[in-house]
Amino acid sequence: MAFRLQRLAMRAFPIIPAAFVVALGVTAAPHAALADSPVVIEGGDDDMRDAIRDLLPDRDRPESLFDAERIAEEAATRALVWLRSEGYYGAEVTPEASEEPALARVTIAPGPRFSFADPEIVYAGGEPDADARTAVMQALSGVQAGAPARAETVIAAEGAALAAWQEGG
Repeated sequence: MAFRLQRLAMRAFPIIPAAFVVALGVTAAPHAALADSPVVIEGGDDDMRDAIRDLLPDRDRPESLFDAERIAEEAATRALVWLRSEGYYGAEVTPEASEEPALARVTIAPGPRFSFADPEIVYAGGEPDADARTAVMQALSGVQAGAPARAETVIAAEGAALAAWQEGG
């Protein structure tokens, strides 16, 4: 009898099951500790720390020294990759962990930001013709003297220059 009433209610009021599911989702919110990375980032400026913090996965706070060490090592690796991609090729990132309370920390010493000099092409063997040289230099136009030596710019310029050189013979 109860099953028949339930089916009748679901047919008569199709919105109720959906509202019930939504209510379950609202009451089953994630635990507050899962909202951010538990890693403490020291060093660098605010923008640098924010950018690195955005790369770190959300996770619970470490419960042991082992957890804190693992989380700090992962955060240090991600931080170093980001720093290098932004032109901080001499950066030093030190992971640290403490036991009581269990805490993961990363200390950043970014060092100087590398910047581009004027691009210069040195050919091994004979030089290509003038059209090929011009095409290669145009491919390197994204490399501006004094601009930060970001990895994306380096890789794009290298690929474009090689393609231009290969097309030029």
